Order: sequence, then structure tokens, then C-alpha cells
Amino acid sequence: MIKMFSLTVKLLLFTCIAFSQTNSITGIIIDADDGQSITGCNVFISNTTKGKVTDTSGRFTLYDIPQGKSYELVVSSAGYETFTYAFSSTQLPLNLRISFNKKIVAMQNVTILPVEIDGWKKWGSLFLKSFLGTSENALECEIENTKIIQFRKNKKENILEASADGFLIVKNYRLGFIIKYQLEQFVYDFKNKTLTYQGYPLFEEMEKEFPVPLKFGRRRLKAYNGSLIHFFRSLYSNNLKAEGFEARRMVRTITYDTIMNDIRHSNLVLYDSAGKEMNLPAHYIKKVEKD
Repeated sequence: MIKMFSLTVKLLLFTCIAFSQTNSITGIIIDADDGQSITGCNVFISNTTKGKVTDTSGRFTLYDIPQGKSYELVVSSAGYETFTYAFSSTQLPLNLRISFNKKIVAMQNVTILPVEIDGWKKWGSLFLKSFLGTSENALECEIENTKIIQFRKNKKENILEASADGFLIVKNYRLGFIIKYQLEQFVYDFKNKTLTYQGYPLFEEMEKEFPVPLKFGRRRLKAYNGSLIHFFRSLYSNNLKAEGFEARRMVRTITYDTIMNDIRHSNLVLYDSAGKEMNLPAHYIKKVEKD
């Protein structure tokens, strides 16, 4: 019995190691100019908890990548352009050699705006509201390292730009996550009241205990259900109805009056060969459980 138990444990251990190696990414990061390996680069899979820092030889390994999904590998480091690589779990294991390009500080005919003095004091409130939002979850978030955020105001275009040379450390106390966010772009247009931002998040558990506390599990599920990423994943897998979404096709019949009205208001729309405008509004129709 003891020998059988020992054999079973060894087989399970071997299976786990084999799975870990099969579902992995290994690689080396080198400077595109001189071919030298780069240490201290952040290498992570966006929107997951999988991340590492390259060692003294510029190498990294990410283990235990879940099957059945598409991912985006991100490499970032101060002074370099952020590198991204899209892949599917069906391609694993991967062994990559990544050439890292230095950031171009200035280009011809491009005006570099000065950094705002006391930028956080002026624009911090707007940044928090725009970046984190005002939801129940957002109100229990804080950015730990606001000092690395730099603001630049383009007075001519009336837009505000924000940047950060390094991860923004966001603590979400309600969902139990520490989010390391690689901010690539943040542009707030005051004239049109529009916001454009782009970045890549790496998640870490705030509490190291396993399994995840039930309160966090419930809140995370509630936050995910009906979210934009939930909708796109359901759409991609052709599983909208089963996931609780109801998508309806709306058809606008075109008449002479509607065409003339569009022209009068400079609101021209493209129509199909049958003269119909297509739209696809979607709604999450499952009942949301109370926290």
C-alpha cells in the first residue's frame, strides 16, 4: 500500500511537471541595436497573473498557462518601446528571441510638450475619475505610486496627455487584486469630452492565501458578468445566449425623407445593398445577484 501510494504521488508529480513545461513560454530579451541581453525587463501575459522579470542573462520562463484561450505577451522596460506578441494556447510551448527597440526621444517636426508642474494636484482628480471610474469597485481602488504619472497639456488642441515610465500600482481592495498597469496612452479631449487610453494589466493576488477568499470570488464574478470583456469572449466563442447575453439585430428602413434628413444634418450613414443600416446592440439579461 505504501509503495502504491508513493508510486501514485510520483506519477502525479511527473504529470504536473510535464503539464507545466508543455504550457510554458521561455525566451530571451536582447537589445535590437547591439544584440546584448537585457536584464530586469518586465515580461507578462496581459490580463493574467503570469509575469516575470528577466534574469541576469536576459532570460525568462512563464509556466502553467491555461489552455483554450488567446493571449498577449507584453515586454516592458524603462527606455524601451513596449513589445507585444499575440499567441494562442495551442501554440505552446514557445521559445522566443525578442529584439527590444529603444524609445525614440524626439523626432523631426514633432513638438514635445513640457511636463505640467504640480500635475497631480491639477489633474489627479480627473485622471482617477477617467481611469478608474466611479463604480462600486472603483471607489475602493487607489494608485499607490501617483508620483510617476506625468501630465502634459496641449492648450492649442485642448487635450490632456498622461504617461508613466513604469507600472502604475493599483490596489483594488474590493476585489483583492494588486494590478500592475503598463500605461501606453492616456488622452483626454476637453472639447469633445472623450477619453482614449491603452495599456496592459498584470494581476497579483492581494492576499496570498489559497483558495481565494469567497468574498473576493463572488465580487470578481459579479464584476465580470455582463462586462465588455465577457461580451467579447462570448461573441468570439459564439456562445452569447448561454453566457446570458441577448443580441438583437436592428433594421432601419430607408425612405426618401430619412435620407434627406441625414443629408440636412450632415449625418451620412453607409447602408447595405438592400438600403438598410445594420446595428447590433447587446444587453446582459441575467439577474445580477446582490453582493
